[in-house]
Amino acid sequence: MNPLAKISAKWAETAPTLVEVLTNNRNTSQHAYLLCQALLLQTKSHIDLLENITPYVPDDRSHVDPRTSTIECFGGVNAKMSRVVLHANARGFVFFGSRSSIRNVQVVCPKGFCIIIFGPNTDIQDAVINISQDPGIVVLSSGATASGLNIQVGEHGDYVTIGDDCMFSTTVAIRTSDNHGIYDLSTMQRINQSRPVVLHNHVWIGRQVSIGKGSEIGRDTVIGQGSMVSGRLKSNCIYAGVPAKELRQGVTWDRLKAETLDLTLPTASYRTRQLQHERTCASISSQKSRSLIGLPVTHALSRILAVDMDEQVVLEYCENLEAQSLTLDALCAMEAHALRLASSDLPLSEGLSAFIRRLRSAL
Repeated sequence: MNPLAKISAKWAETAPTLVEVLTNNRNTSQHAYLLCQALLLQTKSHIDLLENITPYVPDDRSHVDPRTSTIECFGGVNAKMSRVVLHANARGFVFFGSRSSIRNVQVVCPKGFCIIIFGPNTDIQDAVINISQDPGIVVLSSGATASGLNIQVGEHGDYVTIGDDCMFSTTVAIRTSDNHGIYDLSTMQRINQSRPVVLHNHVWIGRQVSIGKGSEIGRDTVIGQGSMVSGRLKSNCIYAGVPAKELRQGVTWDRLKAETLDLTLPTASYRTRQLQHERTCASISSQKSRSLIGLPVTHALSRILAVDMDEQVVLEYCENLEAQSLTLDALCAMEAHALRLASSDLPLSEGLSAFIRRLRSAL
């Protein structure tokens, strides 16, 4: 089972109808975006709400060169692109988040279908993203910065998700696959299956680090230069070496140097992008009590997946959809809320559980 199918199977315990709708319709831009938002529930990371993303059509004056690709582009407010080249024979979507700065980036997608999101407030330059199988997903969340990053998504259903405010030094490589098969002679079975790569929020990756398939790096962790990473690494630690070993626990890091953490001034000009990231997170969180009634279903789903919505807001929205005989949409919205709660190990109230059971029986 490919990595995307595995996590979909896990989601299906909580949100079977939503998972089916998103996976079956991922060839549409809005459902592809929602699928990525669901993936980010693993790390509690942020990208723009879907309502803030609009189509971006490259032309002769633009800084996005589509070459012969059929990739569709979308952009948020004040997204800035320069020398972005799309080499693709496949279909797919590239989203440039609000206030992102994407410079000298090549996207290579020789076949299949790709979904790439540069989140809001990201600063990515001199990067290569290569997706060689269908579907492949790469998401860089709000505030991530990188120079010389090379990401390769090598097999069917692979994905890479990078959390909020992650910082990459130069010439970092991320791989979800070994690209060649290794087999057990006694069984003739392949033993080096591909696996996704997940970086949680606020991770610092040093120069010339290699991050291998199946790696998961916990939040606030630092990886020393030249390291080779594999497996699950804990939060708030320093790792270094080949392979990377834990050197110290109980740490965090900051982009600004000072004698003590409390002296890292939040008003420093060096923090402009971080402050924009913090405002983005605050703006998204402020939606938790706002009514969803009147929003297109995909926009409502985007808010529900992104925000710890008040239960009553979600219930009122779903009851409104049910009254319009939009039972499937109501069920998807309710399951999105359930999936969000499950990602935080929070229970669904008995009232909402009963509502979900009623919607499912109505279908």
